[in-house]
Amino acid sequence: MQVDEPQRDALADYEEQILQWLRPDETAGQLLRRTYVQPLRTGLPLIDRFTTLRGGQVLEIASAAGCGRTTALLQVAASCILPGPFNGIDYGGQAAHVLFFDLDGKMDVVKLLEMLDARISQRQTEAGVPLEQQDEQPAMQDSLARFHLVRCHSSFELLASLRTLRPALDALAAAPGGLACLLIDNVAAFYYLDKAARGAPAGGGGGVFAGGGAAEDITREGAPLTLYRVHAAIAAELRAIQRRVRVPVIASKHVLFPGGREAAGQPQDPWSHRDSMMKPWQDLVTHRLMLRTEISSSSSRGVGGRGAAHAAAAGAGPPVRLAKWVLPEDAAVVRYGLDQDGVHVLQVGGPS
Repeated sequence: MQVDEPQRDALADYEEQILQWLRPDETAGQLLRRTYVQPLRTGLPLIDRFTTLRGGQVLEIASAAGCGRTTALLQVAASCILPGPFNGIDYGGQAAHVLFFDLDGKMDVVKLLEMLDARISQRQTEAGVPLEQQDEQPAMQDSLARFHLVRCHSSFELLASLRTLRPALDALAAAPGGLACLLIDNVAAFYYLDKAARGAPAGGGGGVFAGGGAAEDITREGAPLTLYRVHAAIAAELRAIQRRVRVPVIASKHVLFPGGREAAGQPQDPWSHRDSMMKPWQDLVTHRLMLRTEISSSSSRGVGGRGAAHAAAAGAGPPVRLAKWVLPEDAAVVRYGLDQDGVHVLQVGGPS
């Protein structure tokens, strides 16, 4: 079949259009550079020795009282906000911003200052600065400028904060050093308040929330909110934030271990506990680390919380704190200690 000149030109143009459509917009290297998310170095050995956190992931640190949940979050914050090279000394930090949501009212600014002071002093000593010439204030002030604290006194305040802070999150993500992570201290803090807030919303209905839908319906439907709706809304807001600024979320959570009559005379899994969070939150979590306390003395059978602390005070022996990964599952049990500098690993493996 013969093709005249105009048809050949049209066919050539068509083939060129097809080739342009098939030709990639970027090389494989450019794609990886664009989509690669730098892992978060938390500075917490319970995390960094066993897994790697990246943007879009959610780590839950669950424990009874007295296991160091808040201390662990402050240790992560200190590692992120400390500078790297600063005034001729490398402080080993990431010089990144951190947003810390305090829901429990237990965020201790003094403890954070002590952590920062100890690390800054240690780095100055290692750099050969004489003790009498050491000055922690410049590095301390530089670090604290990147620590952003939000205190919430109800789940509704938390949801409102997550929504209204979106422009601030964009600004922090674009700032030098970027936004390292979101830290939430005790996502279960308002469990009993939310559980008691039964009743129909002001606008009625609720079909969207029954399926864990979009969080923006909260302000339209009003309060009170059921427990399920609250947890679904928190999960939806955090997902929206992670789509907007791809950062990891680390949240602590209070759990109850069985004890007293509930555990008497029955063989118990020492890691079994009552989870207060609903399925929408559980579906959001990608990593889960369990912490608990036991007593080293063989005469004590306590497994955590106030029972262990009371036994230790009565002379039964120093508290032994244990950690275990349950998501992703890991059979190894880690013994750890708490001091002024934070959490440190004592032993990996051994009886649980």
